Amino acid sequence: MSLRRCSLVVAFGLLAGALVIVAVRLNRASNASSFESAWAARLRWDESVAKRAISERGGDPDFRNPGLILEAAILARQGRTTDATKKLQRLSPDWRERPEAKQIRGELLYAAGALRDAESLFLSLLNDDPSCGAVHLWLGVIYYDRMQFDRFMREMERAIQLTPDDFRPHRLVGLMYHRVDRYAESAQYFQEALRLGGVTGQEDIVGHLARALLFNRDYSGVIDLVAKIPEPSGDLWSNLGEAHLNLGSSDEVVNNCVEQALKSGRHQRRVLHFVSQIYIDSGRVEEAVAYLNELLETAPHFQGAHYLLSRAYQKLGRQADYELAIKRLKVAEKIKKEHGDLMQRILEHPDDMDALRRAESLAVEMGEPGLAKMYAVARTSGISKDLPKQ
Repeated sequence: MSLRRCSLVVAFGLLAGALVIVAVRLNRASNASSFESAWAARLRWDESVAKRAISERGGDPDFRNPGLILEAAILARQGRTTDATKKLQRLSPDWRERPEAKQIRGELLYAAGALRDAESLFLSLLNDDPSCGAVHLWLGVIYYDRMQFDRFMREMERAIQLTPDDFRPHRLVGLMYHRVDRYAESAQYFQEALRLGGVTGQEDIVGHLARALLFNRDYSGVIDLVAKIPEPSGDLWSNLGEAHLNLGSSDEVVNNCVEQALKSGRHQRRVLHFVSQIYIDSGRVEEAVAYLNELLETAPHFQGAHYLLSRAYQKLGRQADYELAIKRLKVAEKIKKEHGDLMQRILEHPDDMDALRRAESLAVEMGEPGLAKMYAVARTSGISKDLPKQ
């Protein structure tokens, strides 16, 4: 073989090798890019990018580990914790140590109620990378469940600073303030959560926001809020009706709210309370009594219902029933005050097991299952005394 021909063969061989190396690097870069884009979208609560990446790259051996993490992330969010755990177990050893895999493990621990283990894992992730807003968010959720609100606010403030476009920290802070009846603050955070995340998927806080606006006497704000909702719930129609009532709107407008509230949520507590109020004032007192007694079956110490029932019995001239309603109203007032005092005590001492146990019992008596569950979680999750520095 001539020297020239030999040189050409070597040159072509080197070129082919270089092309293979470039192709491998491009493929790795593509894998990394696909995975990072999908994970970033997942942190924004968007799983469509991950699903598309799995669909397009599922058969690619080089995408095996990234695909397993993305599949585990989707399963974790669907509540399929066992399936998500199995996906993580199939990861190669180096990928099991990646922060994304650890974050999913933390989420699964949280879902299983292992709050201490989840907390330790999230704290270790923040020790490695304090700039991860999503991990601050998860750590804050744990502190919310434990009613350690000082720590909760610390993590939410960091999450908001690091991920200013994420609606979730604002939503959670709004819920926390709503729990402790600080409605001015809750309204502010709920409004920001809805601005950033939209109404879809956040219908629950729309109702909370409407109640907060009513407590703040922002009746026009309630009307503007409900006008943005395509199909208001019975609860929202009741809030709207109360806003119109306070603004002195016509009977026709208020009665339309009553009709729509009954149509949309006939058995909702807020609907029963609002409709009873209107019926007592309009002379349909017997119907109001029936609605109020239905309400008290699920919330036997609901203060507002006992007050309206006493008014109704007084109008009907049923003196014995009136006196019994007043007696029960005083019991409800006493329970509400005790609960408020306990809440303040828990905020100052979140590891006070006696206060948590009693507050849980009162929440059950008040017909507040969500509140009772929160106290139960805080009571049973355990409190970490010595947290590693971040």
